[in-house]
Amino acid sequence: IMVLRALRSTLQFYQLPVIMLTARGSAADEAIARSEGANDYIRKPADPDLIAFRVGELLAQRARYQCQ
Repeated sequence: IMVLRALRSTLQFYQLPVIMLTARGSAADEAIARSEGANDYIRKPADPDLIAFRVGELLAQRARYQCQ
């Protein structure tokens, strides 16, 4: 969360897509991460195919946003 806060507090990295991959599994942990600016939250253990899918979705979403 501290790294995410640092990223979101700088102009250079403010819009950098961030997916949290963590062993912390509570809804409160996810809510905190999302409120601090995480774009997605994946709990471990995670299926590598799920990770690849979510990364692809986030990148596609970002590409659509940049084309507008």
